[in-house]
Amino acid sequence: MGSVVKDIWSIDVEDDTISTWDKMVVDQRFWIVVITVAILPICLKKEMQELHIVSMGLFYSVLIFIFILFLQLCFLGANYFAEGEPITFQQFLKPAEDADFVSIMSALSVLLVAFGFATNLFPLYSALKVKTNENCQVAVRWSVVIIAMIYLFLSLTAVFLFGKQIEYADANIMENINKELSVDPDRWESYVMRVMFLVVLACHIPFIFFFGKEGLLIMIDEIDRKSISANLNKRLQQLELRD
Repeated sequence: MGSVVKDIWSIDVEDDTISTWDKMVVDQRFWIVVITVAILPICLKKEMQELHIVSMGLFYSVLIFIFILFLQLCFLGANYFAEGEPITFQQFLKPAEDADFVSIMSALSVLLVAFGFATNLFPLYSALKVKTNENCQVAVRWSVVIIAMIYLFLSLTAVFLFGKQIEYADANIMENINKELSVDPDRWESYVMRVMFLVVLACHIPFIFFFGKEGLLIMIDEIDRKSISANLNKRLQQLELRD
């Protein structure tokens, strides 16, 4: 967000004569504090259903981000921001020339992130209106399909728009979006996409905080009152009586 403000207000961070306020609004720590204060009431919600507004904000922000990037590809053409180093479709049909064992393992490790949704499985199940295994399986299937389509579509769009510049930025799309203005100063879409990405990041925090908070409260309850252990013992006794 600091970089967006810096570009919009044309603030030179290396200029010693700029005001204290200008130095503050381009500082990343300032916006971390602002976002923390803004989303703190949401992070303290008791039920996952109360995070509905956050999930909608996350979903629509991602859609707007991808839609703008796709429109740039459609209207500006492929390799518009490639700076003379385009990537052709044929390059997808063969392995990278500089690929080695470490880079391949690094690429595969990204797939492990997909298993992170396992931490959301039980809160997701408890948030279902009709709590059945079938409904949970449907929700997980649709989530995996939608996320896979988003990642695939976004990756292909970025590669054809930025060319090999995507490699020079360590495959970081946001680094390329930040540099759009240096290639074409009239690209106002760069501001919008960076703000949308900030919203995406901010909307992730309540979910992460929610699961961490639930886990911490469970540990405190177990140490103090042992509620879960007591309930499990009761269920085991009931099962033994049935047998």
